[in-house]
Amino acid sequence: MGFLFPFSDKILPHGGTVNILGSTGTIGINCLKIISEISSKNRPFSVQSLVAGQNYTLLAQQARIYQPKIIALANKNFYQDLKSELFDYHGEIVCGDDGVLYAASQRADYVMSAIVGTAGLKPTMASAHQGTVIALANKECLVTGGACFLNHISKQGAFLFPVDSEHNALYMLMKSLNKQDISHYYITASGGAFRDVPLSEFKNITHHQAQTHPNWNMGAKICVDSATMMNKGLELIEAVLLFGLNPKQCDAVLHPQSVVHGMVTNYNGEMHLLASLPDMQIPIWSSLNYGGDTKMARIFNPFDFQNISFSLIDKARYPLFYLAKDILLMGGYMPAVLNAVNEVAVDLLCQNKISFAFMTEFVQNSIDKVQDDLKSESFDLSNIADILKIDSLARHITLSNHTVTSP
Repeated sequence: MGFLFPFSDKILPHGGTVNILGSTGTIGINCLKIISEISSKNRPFSVQSLVAGQNYTLLAQQARIYQPKIIALANKNFYQDLKSELFDYHGEIVCGDDGVLYAASQRADYVMSAIVGTAGLKPTMASAHQGTVIALANKECLVTGGACFLNHISKQGAFLFPVDSEHNALYMLMKSLNKQDISHYYITASGGAFRDVPLSEFKNITHHQAQTHPNWNMGAKICVDSATMMNKGLELIEAVLLFGLNPKQCDAVLHPQSVVHGMVTNYNGEMHLLASLPDMQIPIWSSLNYGGDTKMARIFNPFDFQNISFSLIDKARYPLFYLAKDILLMGGYMPAVLNAVNEVAVDLLCQNKISFAFMTEFVQNSIDKVQDDLKSESFDLSNIADILKIDSLARHITLSNHTVTSP
């Protein structure tokens, strides 16, 4: 079962308190820029807590500018460095997993969930309060947490607002159309950094090259996932769960220009699409300004309508995308396994411990090994502890598999 929580236009039009989980990443940085812009137009937003991973220098700069009550740094190793940077800061400075959960649990009107990976699951769940808007930019909350995550959000009375450009596009299209009339849902994929590289050259791709993106300014993890197209597989899983869709109704198409983000087809043959520049500030602005004064609408530059193209996703070039589609149909705890295995694989690639050309074989072998090792186990998918246990076991098995299978 999937849920689409309504966004209340009574919550944010006059400003409010804000928590940002992942403030030093691309999403967090852009969110703070827009908060400053909206606040300058008599819609005051006050930043209550900021959470970062290990970039203590940028977190300190943000703390000086926005003066939050609490800042949290996940990596304990840089805690003293952060405190030294902020010797005159009067708010609370906390660190580690407990510190992140403490900062995330502070009540706020708006929470930006932008911590990359499964690490964002528990903080996002901790941020859910009655009436809180959670701008969701973390697909792993749904891919790993599934119905457990959604049920928790529902019981807490929070509202989800999808910020990933693809899910934001589907959300906006569904709000303007009758869901009963929609036959198919499509998200788009840029194809990543190697969409035009001959397959015979994949063996020469370096780990540094894999951490770039042709259109979006994103972190290393997202760039690698885009190059393998695993990101589209995870996003399909997220869309099915978030909007309560039939997996067979959903697919992705290759669209190198990244200006069309989502499309739907009606039973009568009509196709509707949502397009904008590949700029994450657009959906972030939407999440903060939705239901607000239209006179405050932000002016975004138009894009070139010429040379827009779509094509099917090549299975030979992007086998991990099709693996993710198979996992979606399996259901159960397999999406959580897929995500955990992929996160380990990306981390190993970024450390230059496996090659880009070996990614597909490694992920598939690891998933097979995890399935075999967990087949005698029993898990309660409504229990967050069991979900995190699945994630932990899958990571452990995958790392063990690395020592056996890595060339």
